[in-house]
Amino acid sequence: MVVVTSEKPRTRRFSLLGTLRLDIGSRQVAVTAGKMKVVLAALLLNENEPVTSDRLIEYMWERPPASARTLLHSVILRLRRITADREFIRTRGSNYVLGVQPGELDLHDLSALLNRADNARAHSDVATEHDCLSRAIELWRGPTLADVPSPALRMGVAARFDEMRLQALDRQNDLDLALGRCAEVVSRLREVTREHPYKERFWKQLMTALYRCGRQGEALGAYHELRRMLGRELGIEPGPDVKAVYQSILRP
Repeated sequence: MVVVTSEKPRTRRFSLLGTLRLDIGSRQVAVTAGKMKVVLAALLLNENEPVTSDRLIEYMWERPPASARTLLHSVILRLRRITADREFIRTRGSNYVLGVQPGELDLHDLSALLNRADNARAHSDVATEHDCLSRAIELWRGPTLADVPSPALRMGVAARFDEMRLQALDRQNDLDLALGRCAEVVSRLREVTREHPYKERFWKQLMTALYRCGRQGEALGAYHELRRMLGRELGIEPGPDVKAVYQSILRP
């Protein structure tokens, strides 16, 4: 009697919110070559949809060489080889498709958490909204596609996801301020304003948090720091929202 056993499917995990990462089963697959990262990232961002060779080549090179199609084919073969899966990337004519199941990509988790946060806000469920936003922010391990050498992907898609992170941080800060967690917000906003010095919204939150912690002098100092930086770098003054907070601190 022959006993046939079915092999358990290997779990996969793709991560784009930070450096590109691919895990299959318990093994992290090393995707080291720059062009391989570009192709894999582009296919993941278009999961389950055919991507033309021409589009992939545009992501790989600003000025494609004459041998671009041959080199692209070589990259596809190498990706199949390192994953030990000939069907990892499927070919459809001159197009390529990477099939991704629900929950395999970190962008799936991000979308689900942000949707839950929006739903919680609509129902005035502050605790759930804050929890979902915090978990969404934790998905980022650094700038989106941090090690993917493609200006087209970095300036387009990656910038959009990084802006989503800042929007989530903005909401998280407002919730923490409403809950009286001023000290926690101050620590976070010190870092955020260093990373994104031109985002006045975060300076406004920092000034508010410092003032509510009883640190009026530091709150005023934050305003003057922003004002000097904007004047020196851009030749402009802080916007009306920041000025309004400054005036409210001067005349409590």
